[in-house]
Amino acid sequence: MRFLFFLLVFRVTAELSGQITLSGQVLNSAQEPIPFATIYIEDEHKGVSSNTDGFFLLHIQKLPTKIIVQSVGYQRKKIIIDSLKKSGKFNIQLEKEALKLDEITINAKRKDPAYAIVKKAISKKHHNSNYLNYPFKVNGYSKIIQVEHLKKPDSLNRLKRQTKFMETSSTLYYKNGAYKEHIFAQKKRGFANNKEAINVNFSHLNQSTFALEKKESDPTIFRDQISNEHLNFYKSYIQIKQLGPFKFLSPLANNSQLSYIFRLDEVFYQDGTPINKIEVIPRFRESNLFRGFIYIEEENWSIYKCVFSLKHTSIYYFNEFDIEVNFIKYDSLYIPHKETYNYSFKNGKNTLKGQTEIYFSDYIFNPPTQDDLFKKGQVLGYHSEAFLKDSLYWKTIRKKSLSQPEKIFVKKQDSVVAYHSSPEYYKKQDSIYNKLKFWDIPLNGVGFQNTFKRQNIYINPLISSFNFWGIGGFRLMSGGYASKFFKKNKGITIGPWLDYGPRNNDLKGFIWATYLFDPIKFKKISIKGGDVYDWVNPNESIRATLSGSNWLRKKTFGAEYSQETFNGVYLGAEIAVSSRSSIQGLDLPEWSSELLGDELNTPLAFKPWNETLLHIFARIVPGQKYYLEPNKKVIIENKYPLIELKFTYGIPNIINNSETNFSSLWMKINDQVEFPIFGTTKYRLHIGTFLHGDSNSTKFSNYQFFRGSDPYYYSNPLRSFQLLGPSISTRKSFMQATVAHHFEGLFFNKIPFLNKARLNEAVGGGILMIDQQNFIHTELYAGVEWPFKIKEQLFKIGGYFALGKSNTQPLQSGFKFGIDFFNLANKSWSY
Repeated sequence: MRFLFFLLVFRVTAELSGQITLSGQVLNSAQEPIPFATIYIEDEHKGVSSNTDGFFLLHIQKLPTKIIVQSVGYQRKKIIIDSLKKSGKFNIQLEKEALKLDEITINAKRKDPAYAIVKKAISKKHHNSNYLNYPFKVNGYSKIIQVEHLKKPDSLNRLKRQTKFMETSSTLYYKNGAYKEHIFAQKKRGFANNKEAINVNFSHLNQSTFALEKKESDPTIFRDQISNEHLNFYKSYIQIKQLGPFKFLSPLANNSQLSYIFRLDEVFYQDGTPINKIEVIPRFRESNLFRGFIYIEEENWSIYKCVFSLKHTSIYYFNEFDIEVNFIKYDSLYIPHKETYNYSFKNGKNTLKGQTEIYFSDYIFNPPTQDDLFKKGQVLGYHSEAFLKDSLYWKTIRKKSLSQPEKIFVKKQDSVVAYHSSPEYYKKQDSIYNKLKFWDIPLNGVGFQNTFKRQNIYINPLISSFNFWGIGGFRLMSGGYASKFFKKNKGITIGPWLDYGPRNNDLKGFIWATYLFDPIKFKKISIKGGDVYDWVNPNESIRATLSGSNWLRKKTFGAEYSQETFNGVYLGAEIAVSSRSSIQGLDLPEWSSELLGDELNTPLAFKPWNETLLHIFARIVPGQKYYLEPNKKVIIENKYPLIELKFTYGIPNIINNSETNFSSLWMKINDQVEFPIFGTTKYRLHIGTFLHGDSNSTKFSNYQFFRGSDPYYYSNPLRSFQLLGPSISTRKSFMQATVAHHFEGLFFNKIPFLNKARLNEAVGGGILMIDQQNFIHTELYAGVEWPFKIKEQLFKIGGYFALGKSNTQPLQSGFKFGIDFFNLANKSWSY
């Protein structure tokens, strides 16, 4: 009755308008109705879909005409209509498609046809992504804007204000699954060069040998380089690293129907080709799945468009994240044309909303090689005048005109930039920076700069000057640095350090100076020396680190040289001349013995000795990626194992009558392996041996140490053990292997209520073998971790249960609790 009512309405409407109404039913060879079949006029590219019973109504303006009838799993049928009465009714029969029909169930009560369409697209995805098998180059343009939405109006009575605007024009080169980008022009407006932050430093010791320039990321800005974070929905799993470690299941994954519900929303036509708009609904609401629409065309069953959103429980930084990817037809394939990302980020009571738009144009496949643009390992380069393009250039290159608020913001920022380049501005900025503020001395530190002379002085804040847990009790410390830079980013930096203990009236000090004379190859030479209290074991447990037995006095002087020899291969050498003596005789506070115990807190008694140590070290980063800025090389994340080597030789009877005579060699390998479904595995292998030397010529501070365990505290499981007991040292061969695996919500995301907490599962273990009394220690652990965010910094806290056993102690177990920080440079946790 419902169909007859609509038929009557359409007939009356058609007669009044002079149209011819074609009605009928689409059937298969068994005379069963075919729901959701497509019926359209060939020349006009207009059409309709049959209802669940196969019925349809189609208006025809003129005769003769040709109509096309098709449905997934059936052969397309063309019908020529020469003459009809004002209303014509007939049935249309479709034959089953000969190719791979066994994969599709065709009957009157079949599932939504969206499943069959998606299945077709999955079967064709290797063909439709074939363009990624060939090298190509393409022009790219990106625009990034950020607007701050205020909870309360500001002084100008605004509830929202634009804060950042960035444009980039570049050419991308693709080959063997990787992109390289040559930036012709880039303009940043509203981006601050420096951010104020509290600087707390409690020690001058253990400075990094290879202090490299690494890429820093603004977590509130997505895709600041066009070549980053390429999304390929033909792959089964997609990872967007800025959103976190999770991998998202693509709607075109082979097993996607287990995780998604598909619904055909509508069918429209583009140049005569039907486009199916399919709604994508996650079966598990809190899992790492996309929600939205995927558009699939019926000529090649390729992606025409994607519009997706991700829930905040699946992402770390952003509260909302939306994706839109548009494709354009190239020959017989559809390739990316425009990408749009909308995202929001909580900033205290206010909300930052950002948008990144990227346009691709002028694809050229199999282009001539561009070896002269990029060196080995280089993935990004800048044109010599990339930062000098004027407003006329940007007006010409933009893909669409700026909105009025954007034009106002750009005009203001450009005038500010012009002023910022003037000598008057530099003097004012120096005076502002050099002016002391209320919180500078206690929290931020004191700085003095001269921009014209490229000089800078910084003194640590008071908060880092008070050490209540120092040797001999409370100690006052002060440090900082002074730097002077020259042409081509060459520069010298000097860092002094003073350390005073009122209880024993002992003043200690240290100073270092580094001259960087080749910023591209990281060539630098350093000298350092002083009289300090030094750790016996720099990687002790928390309790043992504070104890008197872990400290000695060191007078030292040394020199060091390091450089990058080849891309990713760093070599260096250091010679250190020292004398070491006991801290016996220092007056230790009573609380230290009460807290730590007399045995642990009693300083070691030993005869002083002199030593001359030669260290030769190497750091190998296979396939290291980087980009070049003017007179600067910036290292990007590396996906291959990191290898470190160190050879130490205690040279006897030289310079200061050195009493050491030994040599040691060790190697460390660190790596991270990502699995599409099961999460991320990190492992670390540390092996070493002492090549020669006895207990007299190898002093105890030169032994290899393994960190002792803390009660309840979960230390980094890649570098330590949870149930080892006290620290262990050796001058024999050793092997330490550790592994940590994070399932990243694989199980908890499928449990109602728990999936809203964003809990992650973690397991791991390790083994320590020492060629001294054939010592072996093994551990296993499992735990639950909860990541959370405080402004721009990510943290995670975890609770773990550990089991451990060695050949010197029975099976032990215990609960541990730890905290970790997310590293923005490599977009990864430390464990």
